[in-house]
Amino acid sequence: EPDTLAKKTLMLVSKLLRKIGLISSGVNVDSGLGTKVLKWCSKQISGWAHSLNLIDSLNEPLALTAIDFLEDIPAQDRSGIGIVSCLDREECRKIFADIASLSRLRSFFGTDQDDELIRLLVEQSLAQARGNPDGVWEAVRPDCWKPMDDDSLLLKRLLRAGFGDLLDDTTPMASEDSDVGSMPFRKLPTSEYVLQKRVNVLVRHMHEISLMEENSAGRKTAAGRVGHKHALKENNQVPKESETSRKRRFV
Repeated sequence: EPDTLAKKTLMLVSKLLRKIGLISSGVNVDSGLGTKVLKWCSKQISGWAHSLNLIDSLNEPLALTAIDFLEDIPAQDRSGIGIVSCLDREECRKIFADIASLSRLRSFFGTDQDDELIRLLVEQSLAQARGNPDGVWEAVRPDCWKPMDDDSLLLKRLLRAGFGDLLDDTTPMASEDSDVGSMPFRKLPTSEYVLQKRVNVLVRHMHEISLMEENSAGRKTAAGRVGHKHALKENNQVPKESETSRKRRFV
């Protein structure tokens, strides 16, 4: 059932967050993604938890997985259950960074994965990065890699296939002026880690642009309210405060 799957997935990701603890500052810690995207994803999880009514007594998302109910299972049944892996704080953070990166990327496009829109956002991201170039990527990227064309292709394939099948996907761009578009990334002299880090850097810059646009819109809204108030004052249209309201402010 979709609802049950959504709840179990949300609690599992919330468990990762509990294990991570405080998301400190820094970029290199999360392979170029940065903590702002992690914090964005954390807020999204909190919102989804409230929507699904998965909130604990502290108003935090429920973070329950099978291990939390192990002691409640009869001993006879418990003996047949084995723990296959145990994740430490660093491993949980790496997994959560992957989730955050792909979630933030998908949030920019929704169901509209139009090539033109992908190119536009990549172009903005590359422009944002000009003052802070990724020296590591420049040192290891394939010689045939064209930043505008192949960065766009990278994001398109990721949106379609996810990180799991990224190296083998062969989805082309609608108009591709690059040799890379005719082959899977697996045939390039690169690795999944290198490509994933490239994605993280692009997503980080997209997120920074989004924050700047939101802040700019907020300032314009605030300025508009102030201007509207001054206009009302000049036209003597500001409603006078009643004596009752004035007294209430000082009670």
